[in-house]
Amino acid sequence: MNKIRKTLILFTLLPIIAQAGDFALSAGVSSGAYAFDPNNVVLEASWRPSEKWDVSVGYIAKQDEPCNTCENGGLVYFIRPDGTREYVTLTGTQDADPYGYLSGTRVFSYRVGDLRLFTGGGLMLATETNVLISRAVNISLHTGIEYGRVCVQYRHFSNGGTQMPNYGQNLLLIGWNF
Repeated sequence: MNKIRKTLILFTLLPIIAQAGDFALSAGVSSGAYAFDPNNVVLEASWRPSEKWDVSVGYIAKQDEPCNTCENGGLVYFIRPDGTREYVTLTGTQDADPYGYLSGTRVFSYRVGDLRLFTGGGLMLATETNVLISRAVNISLHTGIEYGRVCVQYRHFSNGGTQMPNYGQNLLLIGWNF
């Protein structure tokens, strides 16, 4: 089964079961071992049957991930105002293949009026592996804040060091609750 078909199946499952509970659509950016990049796009749909559980499906687009062992890295220098040279090693980049995911987490939350703070953890299943997530089964951690219908959250996927490399995947998402 190709990557697109696997991802479409994941996205199709969530609205079917979303007859009860809250439903949210989110978009954001991702990063691996380094900084968030606005070119690394993430799309996610979430279903919460209750405030204690979160089931999400998502898609992370292809990424250029910095690495220390890439062929396109090299040593360069900058000339300081005083005329001396400052040497810097460029790391280069490598592609992190796109993948779809299904994440199920137990959520702990605190609510004050329309404001909700939450955190949780569980498992994430990936349709593909890449340089950031080297296993199909990973740990999923997330934390966030909701105000009314708007939600901002941070997610982290990792294999917990069970297989190297273990850079993990970080997501920063903003969403709308229906």
